[in-house]
Amino acid sequence: MTRFKPRYFSILLLCVLLSVATFAQFQITMLSKRIAMLETQLALAKQPKSQPGLNFEDTLIDIQNRLQTIEQRTNKDSFAAKTNLPVTRKNTQPETPEEYEQKALLEGRAQWEEKYLPTLYEDSDKKAQLMVEHLTRQHTIPDHTKRQIHAILKDNFINIAYAISDVDGFPSFAEFSQQIDSLNKSKLAKLELLLNPEQLAVLNRTDWHSQFKQHALH
Repeated sequence: MTRFKPRYFSILLLCVLLSVATFAQFQITMLSKRIAMLETQLALAKQPKSQPGLNFEDTLIDIQNRLQTIEQRTNKDSFAAKTNLPVTRKNTQPETPEEYEQKALLEGRAQWEEKYLPTLYEDSDKKAQLMVEHLTRQHTIPDHTKRQIHAILKDNFINIAYAISDVDGFPSFAEFSQQIDSLNKSKLAKLELLLNPEQLAVLNRTDWHSQFKQHALH
């Protein structure tokens, strides 16, 4: 019996160690996945969230134009592929117009995010500054008010970018447009507390899409 006890406890200890090692490996795997998710969230969190911007119609038009370009390119590639491949039976149902539009929208938003999100904070600051400078060339605005306007406009551009990249929160074009409209109303409500109707009109009647393109801003 005395010989059996050390062997028994050795086997028991080995089983415990194997269980601990297995559990530790599981924890490491889960933590690795969690760290990867947190790193992604941290990268986005470094860019402060915000509020809306003026003339969101320009933003929507810009996105629609980009999606149209992607659609045209997809059509050309599809046609070229069809001319080089033998005719085969399709086992899947063809995409409906709604599915095709949704696919193009998601692809366009992904390309936009990849191209413009890295410089979002800097570009938003420059665009807001251009708008404030344009306004102050026609109206005298106190310095503290200019800083407030700049912050509202900058936050607006950042919020729009987050809406574009948030395909989980706003997957469809209707949901995305609704969010943009909500940001627009929130932005206008804040600006109306700082500017009179004439000053607001200066910002609203300007073609900012063209102005930003002249300064290599998107």
